[in-house]
Amino acid sequence: MNMPVMDGMEMLDNIRRNPITMDMPVLIVSTESNNERIKIIDEQYAGFVHKPFTPEVLKEKILDVLGVMH
Repeated sequence: MNMPVMDGMEMLDNIRRNPITMDMPVLIVSTESNNERIKIIDEQYAGFVHKPFTPEVLKEKILDVLGVMH
């Protein structure tokens, strides 16, 4: 979420507004704790993993954003 030049929310917004990338699966990995921002991420059809995380949680979230049944 905290990146140079643009933050993660701007990046996600740009991805979703571009017709070429609008349906691209996105998984955000962050220490973000603001529930409102996490809700916006969810509304943008992106996955979210809170740091720190276990390999199992990461795998589950990757499968979720890819739409793979597990």
